[in-house]
Amino acid sequence: MVNSFLNIVHFQNTGAAFSFLSEASGWQRYFFIGISLAAIIIIIRLIHQRLKQPLLCLALSFILGGAIGNLCDRSYYGFVIDFIYVHYEAFYWPAFNVADSFISTGVALILYDAFKNKKPLLS
Repeated sequence: MVNSFLNIVHFQNTGAAFSFLSEASGWQRYFFIGISLAAIIIIIRLIHQRLKQPLLCLALSFILGGAIGNLCDRSYYGFVIDFIYVHYEAFYWPAFNVADSFISTGVALILYDAFKNKKPLLS
């Protein structure tokens, strides 16, 4: 325990966000690797197309970095290592890692940019 609301743990997440499909028989490893590779290619293409939108490129870069980090874990270990465990009294947030934080930050920045500029991402 680091403090009253933060623990450092070692969870092996074979699923996706919130352990989605973690109880599957093993096929999900290759499914999520494929999804990650496709997302990485699409994000790189989007960054290249939107070079004149610096906030959007930053957001996409955050997502790209998180996707690559989780892909490395999943490819090497067969699962993603989640180690940050936040809680308040009886409320426990699912464990996550730094790559997940980058993905979430990138999504938040995309939403901010979309509302600020009132332009869809894929216009």
